[in-house]
Amino acid sequence: MIRYKYGPWDDRYYPILGALVGRELLEYVPRSSGLAVKLTRLGRQLAKDLAAEPQWQITVQRAELIRQNFNLTGNQLKDLIYQFLPDVVDRPWGDEI
Repeated sequence: MIRYKYGPWDDRYYPILGALVGRELLEYVPRSSGLAVKLTRLGRQLAKDLAAEPQWQITVQRAELIRQNFNLTGNQLKDLIYQFLPDVVDRPWGDEI
């Protein structure tokens, strides 16, 4: 990832998000701070269908564990990063993390 002013990001995410929006699996949602994305009904159904597949069970279990223990807002996650990863916070913007 790349360190930016408002958190870690990577420019490679944009084409992936665009592809998911183009396939109607995600949709852009306007927010006061810019744009966010959320699953569409089709995207939610596909995620549900994939979660039922045996080869996705480890991923499903890990995602659930993360959600149960780290269901945080972006600001809460940022605060944890600042608290526990000061070497990341001190890097210049645009540096690879």
